[in-house]
Formats: sequence, C-alpha cells, structure tokens
Amino acid sequence: MTEDTEKPILINTIFTIVMAGIIVFFPMLLNDFVWDDVVQIVQNGDIYSIKNIPGLFSTGNLGIFYRPVFYSTLAVLYSLSKLETFLYHFFQLSIHISNAVLVFLLFKRFIEKRLAFLLSLLFLIHPINAEAVVFISAVSDTLFVFFGLLALQLLMKKQDSLRTGITASIFLLLSLLTKEGGFLFIAIIFLYRLILRRQIFPSTLAILALPVGVYSVLRFYVANIFFAGVKIVPIAEASLAERILTIPKIVFYYISTFLFPVRLAISQHWVVRSATFGDFYLPLIFDLGAIVALTWMGIFIYKQQKQLFPAYIFFLSWFLIGLLPYLQLVPLDMTVAERWFYFPIIGLLGACGLLVDQIFGASKPGNKTALVLIPILVMFSLRTIVRTLNWSSGYALYSHDEKVETDNYLLKNNLAVELIKRDEHDTALTYAEEAIRLNSDWGKSWSTAGTIYLIKKDFPKANHYFRESLKRDWGNFGAYYYLGQSLLTTREYLSAKEWIEQGLKSFPDNGELTGMLAMAEYGLGNQPRALDLAKKAVSWSPGPQTQLIYDTILNQKQFSLEQP
Repeated sequence: MTEDTEKPILINTIFTIVMAGIIVFFPMLLNDFVWDDVVQIVQNGDIYSIKNIPGLFSTGNLGIFYRPVFYSTLAVLYSLSKLETFLYHFFQLSIHISNAVLVFLLFKRFIEKRLAFLLSLLFLIHPINAEAVVFISAVSDTLFVFFGLLALQLLMKKQDSLRTGITASIFLLLSLLTKEGGFLFIAIIFLYRLILRRQIFPSTLAILALPVGVYSVLRFYVANIFFAGVKIVPIAEASLAERILTIPKIVFYYISTFLFPVRLAISQHWVVRSATFGDFYLPLIFDLGAIVALTWMGIFIYKQQKQLFPAYIFFLSWFLIGLLPYLQLVPLDMTVAERWFYFPIIGLLGACGLLVDQIFGASKPGNKTALVLIPILVMFSLRTIVRTLNWSSGYALYSHDEKVETDNYLLKNNLAVELIKRDEHDTALTYAEEAIRLNSDWGKSWSTAGTIYLIKKDFPKANHYFRESLKRDWGNFGAYYYLGQSLLTTREYLSAKEWIEQGLKSFPDNGELTGMLAMAEYGLGNQPRALDLAKKAVSWSPGPQTQLIYDTILNQKQFSLEQP
C-alpha cells in the first residue's frame, strides 16, 4: 500500500474513532458534578483562579497527592466555565478519544490494521473505561495516559534526536505531574527499548531520568510532599495478611469485569478477611486459569511467528505492570476501581490482538474477526451508554450502585445525603442508619443522621449523633458546624462554645465557626468578645451569614439560625 492510499485510510480510521466516541459518550456531556467532584472542584478554592496555578506546584493536594498538572487543568477549565459541567466533560471525552487514536497507532505497529482498529474501538467504548471518562475527577487517569502515550510514540522511532528526546521527557514529566501512574510509562518505555530494541541506549536512560529527577525535586524539595498511605478505609486498615488474601479477588474482579462488564459500581471497599471458597479459592483458581491461558498464548505466538514473541512479552508486561500498583500491597483509598484498569487494559488488548492475528494466520482477521468483535462492540457500547446515564447525577449514581454493592456503607451514606437534598428525610434516615450499622467507626454517617434529626428539629438526637461523629472523626467540619447550630438553637450556649472552640482547633481562622462562636459568646452575655469575633468572621469568610451575625451583635438584636 502506497503512502498516497494509506493516508486517506488513516484519516478515515481516525474519523471513525472520533465519531464512535462522540456517539457512545454523548449523554455524559450534560451530567452533573458527582462523588469526589464536589470536593475536587465545587468546594476546591485552589482552582478558582488561574493565578493559583504556580502555587499548585509548591503545595500538595489533600496532604498526600502531588498532582499539580491535574489541578492546573481543573483551574483552567474552571476559569472558562466556572461550575457548568459541559466543558469539563467535553475536555475529558476529547482526551479519551485522543487516547483511543494513540492506542490504534500503537497497535498497528504490531497487529494487522483492521484488527488494530477494532481493538482501539474496544478500548474506546469498553464499559470498564466509562468511569475514567465520565467521572470528571478521573481526568487525571485519562490525562496521564495521554501524555505517556505521546512520549511512547516519539520514542518508538528508530533513532532518537535531541528534539525528540527533550519532547518525550517533557511529556513524561507532564504524565508524572498529572498522576503518580506516570511512573508506569517510565517502566514501559524502558521495557520497550529492552525487549523490542534489545538494548538500552544511554539516551534512553537520560530521557527517562530527566523527568524523574525534575519530578522528585518538585515533589520532595519544593512541595515537601512525601508518599503517605490513607488510614480511613477498610483496605487501608486491613493487615498485610488480609490484603494478600484479597489479591486473588482483586485480579478476578478486573479480568471478569473486562470480560463481562455487568456489575459496575464505584467506591468498592470489600476486604477478604479469611480464605473462604467464594472469596479466595474460587478467584485464585480463576486467576491460575488466566495465567495458564496467557502462557499458552505466548507459546502459540512463539511457535507461529517467533519474531512477534517479544511484542507479546512487551504487552503482557504492560498488563502486569499496570495491575501491580493496584494489588493493595501498598493500600490505596479503595479496594478496586474501574478507572484503575484504564492503563492495564491497553496491554491486555495488545496481547490478545497478537494472538487473534496469529490464529487467522495468512487469512488475517478480516471478516471473521469482525463477525465476532462487532457484536461485542455493539453490546459493550450499549452497556457504556447505560453506565453514563447512571452518572447523570449523584442521586442516580448512588441509588444504582448501592443495589450492586449492597453492603457498602459509603454508598448508603452518599445516597442519604442526596435524599436530604430531595427532602426525602425519612428515607434518608433509613440509609444513614444502615451506613452506621455497616461501619459504626466511620464518623460521617453519624453526622449525616445528625443532620437529618436537626432538620426534623429533634435536637437531643441531633446532638447525640454529632457528638458520636466527632468521637470518631475530629476533622469533620460539618459535625462541628451543625452541632454548634443545634446547641445554639436550644440556647445551650456554654456547650456550644466548648464544641465550637474544639472545632476551631482543627479549623483555625474559619469564618463560619468563628461566627457561631461569636453567637455563643453573645448568648452568654459577652458582647465585646462576641463583636470582636464577629468582625473576624466577616473578614475571614465574607458573606450574608457572617454579615448577619455581625449586624445582629452590633445592634444587639435577637439572632436566629438557618436550618441545614
């Protein structure tokens, strides 16, 4: 095939990938902010101005992450559209479609072009990738893969030029600064040069070392952020032995969901505590079967076409290395997540593509493969469309997923919060109490139940639940705020003052809590101190509520409080 005929085919292929992505994911463009989007975007003042971008490189995020490019991206999107979600979703979909194109360009180097095209479509529309595409806060996953694939494309050339090496290093640095998963591409590029080039050039080591060095300086010396684990979720609290027992089920989850993407749900926090048949031995048997299958695939490819065996080892290594960080040897913030398979799935599809290519031999995939893959693509596309509709709002997502993960206390609590917004307080209380039953050590469910009782004006119960929440989580701002509100409403000024002062130890210079402390002092007859606190509250958190508190105390009026 000449270059003149190949170029139009390539353009048509890319156009088809773009159109398929738009058609399948179009419903997501009007979805709300959901789940962690509220914390990462809606309530994150750090992204409210692009002037904050330099500061994002000198500070960490949530105390444990260093992802300045991710947050800078959110800052730019916020500057353009504020809290209108369309642009956020459009940007994320654009990155995902671009990744599918890059995956096609990668696969066609090793696999027959028509099959490479079908596999890139499978990557594009696979339901297990839906979370990485429709969840705005998961743009870090699509973006780090985008930068990494760009670097890989550049470094797959036969010779490295200075310009190519510098550009690739910049892309790798951007990948690292978007998400820690960028280190996976450092390993993949090293293996590509080792396995497929069969040598490591000094230039390769320099290209890989430069972004790692710059990243290390920025993270450890500029931002002073070191790696730290989370301690508030079941998998993080589990012992090493329990996490090892959980590994077979984790691997089973990803492979089975890749094959049969039926039970999709967010925020999964299960842990295998003992070696039962259903939770340990059955997944282990399945995993061993998968290992046997992958080994057979390699042997078959080696016998059929020996020169493609290194490519198979490369893609298999991609898959295995991609899974390694998510096996909970180092605990993460949940047990499994669909978006974490976004990188490994590329390796798995590449390995499977090489097998299919060789099975058909001289006949090549052609119509026979299309007859198998096209129905799968159609079914998976429909499943993905349905899943994007699940993400249309917080209520839609949690009400669906808690039926899949029936013992998930986080989903129960999140659904309770959404039901509060819908004024369905009795139903919300049922879910909040169920969340407490499932995990009584988690403070937020107690706080959610307390909020419901406060709305119902059952102040004794509200106070009880807020106090129980704070016994378990001294950093729960909402519990301090609403407990203070409840105590002030019942004119328990001294108790209110004590709890609010405790809250200010965790949230110093917080205008909202300071305003409530001003009201407590005012209720105790300490007007000069109350007025001084009210001034500080207005200064720290200017707004209607703090201004009303200041005016009330200044004019010695009787104050009233808004219910949540």
